[in-house]
Amino acid sequence: MGKGRVLQVGSLVRKIMIKEDEEGRKIRSKAEEEVRVSSERAWALGGSSHSSLLEWAKQCHLV
Repeated sequence: MGKGRVLQVGSLVRKIMIKEDEEGRKIRSKAEEEVRVSSERAWALGGSSHSSLLEWAKQCHLV
């Protein structure tokens, strides 16, 4: 990664971390929503986390 790219990444990280920055607030809000939706899918019936936990429970003869 070039020096210019590193500076861009650093600038973006600072925006996300500063709570008063409007752009950072929008980025955090979007990320929070994406994580929420992803975790809901994973834990829903047939989702990856649900399926993995169910498989583990079967192997342990819990279900």
